[in-house]
Amino acid sequence: MDRDTVGHRDAHREIYEAFASRGADLLIGTQMVAKGWDLPGVRLVGIVNADIALHFPDFRAAERTFSLLTQVAGRAGRGDEPAQVILQTYSPDHSAVQLASAHDYEGFAELELEARRQLHFPPFTRLLVLTRSSELEQQAHDEAELEAERLRRLLEGTGVEVMGPSPAFIPRLRSLYRWQLTIRAPRLEAVRPYLPSGRGWAIDVDPACPGSLPPAPDPAGQCRPALGLGDCEPTLPAPRAARAIAVLEVSRCASCSPARRSSRCRCCGRWRPRTTR
Repeated sequence: MDRDTVGHRDAHREIYEAFASRGADLLIGTQMVAKGWDLPGVRLVGIVNADIALHFPDFRAAERTFSLLTQVAGRAGRGDEPAQVILQTYSPDHSAVQLASAHDYEGFAELELEARRQLHFPPFTRLLVLTRSSELEQQAHDEAELEAERLRRLLEGTGVEVMGPSPAFIPRLRSLYRWQLTIRAPRLEAVRPYLPSGRGWAIDVDPACPGSLPPAPDPAGQCRPALGLGDCEPTLPAPRAARAIAVLEVSRCASCSPARRSSRCRCCGRWRPRTTR
């Protein structure tokens, strides 16, 4: 079940009814099957590459992973019989995976909020990403660099941090090269009068995928691209029957050297860090 198979209006309902009436014993789908499926007969759920979202440069990466895992796990064990959830992961010791496996959303919230407080991520500070787009890569880089220097000079001594510039997470989009710089401040009101305007600039407040943020350490001891807990507390569906979650560790392939290339690995699908110029 994905966007291609639900192309018409009633496709989602037809698939749901077919699976609920035991017209099929196995349902394979994307995140579309993570929510809204109340099927008492489901006794086994498997999640492939369960931690792939952890490797995106997003300070909410752990929250999104934890939320998805708990939502998908909630599809199993909704009847009277015990059920099992199997997670395939390259990071079995990551706090988001471990706490999702234990259904411990309060522990996850406490851990992530403390990490974000120490690392000055929202909601304890505000983030703002400025993106400069141009048909010429050098022009996009140079103008982003000039803007970063101008903002550092104007905001010196105000407690505002200007980071970057660096290539955007998607460095080229619709034939335009994109460079970003990130502003971190206790309040954005002090920054607003100095923000650039005009053609080629885009502004994103508390972005979902900052791209120019530096890596942040996992409070449980692992390194990950970003930390995060969203504005809403994650919720876990109350189990109607016992649910056991097994964590299946997958070995990292030999070509996944984090010090090398900057693309998705063809072997395991993990994203490698992008090299900043």
